[in-house]
Amino acid sequence: MRSSNPVLTGRGFARINPDEVGTRDLNTIESRPTSAPMSFDDVVIKTAALFAVLVAVGTFAWRANSPSLAIIGFIGGFILAMVNSFSKKVRPPLV
Repeated sequence: MRSSNPVLTGRGFARINPDEVGTRDLNTIESRPTSAPMSFDDVVIKTAALFAVLVAVGTFAWRANSPSLAIIGFIGGFILAMVNSFSKKVRPPLV
């Protein structure tokens, strides 16, 4: 599609190929069978499970009250933040 907008015709958008995914590709993606849709019960169960994990970790952190564990956590979090910031590829487990 041709655009007369100078922002979209600049060099920054020159690398993007708008025709990379065609109609045929979208039809094959949309026609794949999917799992069952997420229900309200699924949302409640997953929220309760994550809340239980939050309470367990919070209880441990409250009871431990150890500065050495906090320093180790800070250093580990900083290292993960640096790896995620400087890596060229997104790694979901590190996020």
